[in-house]
Amino acid sequence: MDDRSRDPFSITIGGTRDSRAHLRVVDHKFYIGKEEYSPYIAEMHYFQVAKRHWSVCFERIRKANFRIISTAVPWNLHEARQGEFDFAGTSDPATDLVVFLELCREFGFKIVLRPGPWIGQEWDRGGIPEFAARTPEMVATDVKGEPIIADPGAGARTVQLPSYLGGRFQIQLKNYFSVLTEVVRNYIYPRGPVFMIELDHETSFGRHFDPLSADFNPKGSLAAFGEYLAEKYQELDHLNRAWKTKFKDFTEATPIDSVSLKTSQEFLRVMDWIGFREWIINRYAASLAEMLSQTEVLVLFARSLAFHGPYHFPNTASSTPEDRTVFTVNLDWDTPFADTIRRARAVSGWQATGICTGLAVGSCHPDAKAGHAYRPITPADTRRMIVAALAAGINGINFHMFVGRPRWYDSALESDGAVGASFDVVDRALTRLIASRHEIMRDFADVALVQYRPYQRIATLGEQGEYSYLADLSGPSFNAVAADLMALSYDYRLFNLESTSRLDKYGTIIVPCGEMMDTADQERLLELYKGGAHLILYGLLPKTDTRFEPCEILAKGIGFRTVAEGQIATVDAKRHGFQSLVYGSIRRAPARAVKLAKVGTKLVGASNRVGKGSVTVLTFSPGSLLYPEKLVFFREVLHSGKLQTPVFSSDPRTHVVLQGHAKAGLLMVYHTAETVGVPDGISDSPNARGVIVGADISVIGLSAPRIGLTNVFTDETIKMTPKELKSGIEIRIGRGDSRLFLIDKQR
Repeated sequence: MDDRSRDPFSITIGGTRDSRAHLRVVDHKFYIGKEEYSPYIAEMHYFQVAKRHWSVCFERIRKANFRIISTAVPWNLHEARQGEFDFAGTSDPATDLVVFLELCREFGFKIVLRPGPWIGQEWDRGGIPEFAARTPEMVATDVKGEPIIADPGAGARTVQLPSYLGGRFQIQLKNYFSVLTEVVRNYIYPRGPVFMIELDHETSFGRHFDPLSADFNPKGSLAAFGEYLAEKYQELDHLNRAWKTKFKDFTEATPIDSVSLKTSQEFLRVMDWIGFREWIINRYAASLAEMLSQTEVLVLFARSLAFHGPYHFPNTASSTPEDRTVFTVNLDWDTPFADTIRRARAVSGWQATGICTGLAVGSCHPDAKAGHAYRPITPADTRRMIVAALAAGINGINFHMFVGRPRWYDSALESDGAVGASFDVVDRALTRLIASRHEIMRDFADVALVQYRPYQRIATLGEQGEYSYLADLSGPSFNAVAADLMALSYDYRLFNLESTSRLDKYGTIIVPCGEMMDTADQERLLELYKGGAHLILYGLLPKTDTRFEPCEILAKGIGFRTVAEGQIATVDAKRHGFQSLVYGSIRRAPARAVKLAKVGTKLVGASNRVGKGSVTVLTFSPGSLLYPEKLVFFREVLHSGKLQTPVFSSDPRTHVVLQGHAKAGLLMVYHTAETVGVPDGISDSPNARGVIVGADISVIGLSAPRIGLTNVFTDETIKMTPKELKSGIEIRIGRGDSRLFLIDKQR
């Protein structure tokens, strides 16, 4: 197993590596000049906390081991009337950003600014001023020409979303950023504490993911459709052949007016439109970065990624991370816990430094008291979120709403500085993480679970006839496989097949496969197979690329051929039999292939080894939903590739992860009820029960006659030998419970 936690991920801007005027992200730490900062951030909104409480909040934030603060900056508060800016509290004390930054500097904090333009945050209009969408040509519209409404949540006023690439909106944005950066120039690195700026917030057309929802405004983003097609197809003949058209120029292409995949040209038009939506978002983020860069702002950029429903790779990210941008995820209580876990694993897999710019401490509601009464966020909830994030590979955390505000409840600090119930949880976690040097701990994720963006695009469209199985591959079946990996105590990361720079570091690679896949992606899978990976392909092998041109590179390279035969059937896997969704059968396999499973007389599972690599082809959904016989079969498939894990749990709903280095380790244990949505009377009982968990700490290089397991949140220490921990210890754990143990040497 490779040491992925020390991947050479590094960003350096504003000077040479050895100069004082530079910023770096390396080894999961921020290096600001000559100082290093652990990547833990407390969020506090100056405009929603009375100025008289700022100092006491700062004192307690510092007491909780934070050295970095983040804050949103609402555009519509500071420019309530077009052209009239207030950042100094002249019209309203809440606008005094300058004094807030000055006080941060006096307390020694570094700062992450989140100036939008969309901040969300349950703030009226999400921070967008009314004049930014004053006229029809400035507003993003749906296929019917109706304005797109963006909702900041928790009863805050909604807003008509501006057309991201619209000329007038871009001019207004440039003016806003120019004034903002001029006002805070002395507080921006290297003069001041602001070292990172978030570009918008979860940019996603106001969380409208339906391809017919946006942006069809011909005077807005739609004007760039021809540019996108020219960039993708390069030559007009290629577009005409794909769409079966006779365009004389790319600008003649029109958007879709309905979602239909009945013919190849309809399919390609829909896929190109979805691709264009993603392209708009990336172009928009690039325009924000360019505006800030033109003002000589030399800071790191952050982009929080938007996720949609159960499809757990963001459909708005660039193929590869930009040199100056850190991509991040937000984790909150509005999202099912299983989705939260997979989203975190997607970001920590895709970019070697996994940062969460919004791990919620508390939750939102139009009436905070009513929200607390209906669904309180307890210290146990906060512990579970922290443990799950760390186990998923998250190394840096912005604790969202560490300091409370209107429409928010159960924060670590109230808006007057009063200590909340979760304060001690965060304080204890940070104390141990910093002292144990968590940022350099090695992880043991040796499984890459891979999404394929074209399938994910299809999945967002719902049931679509012959393509419905692709939605299942990327949705329910994918989620069930992820849950099985956790049930079997395997750590894993999520990847997009189109961005594969780190996949060769993983020994086992699991990929949903359909009958279409582009040439480059098929070739990449073959490279991984020949390079020594165990490739597990489930579904059907590709016959064409995504333009429906014949392409069977992968099938020929591994020596298998499949045929579609969708059904639900009993799969006979030698010692195991179970019901499963079956996509088809294996029509041809190499002579030396090992037959793993059949439906009647038809082969549906086989594996083959060539050189160092091996491949397993399954033409049925392998996820078990914790059905014992199927789960055992899947474990045997994983074992055939010599996959190992240094941890175990006696309960498949209790996930265990080990990270560490030669001086210390972290053992993360949490209950995963609701991960697959299969209730039962035992796992969903709130009563704690005995679970045996174990870990082999020799893999992290920690060697000692005796060790201690210290519960980070209670300071209770259990002393034992490494052999005893490897054999297993019993802990009491119930639904929604978690443990974070620090492992260190004892005398």
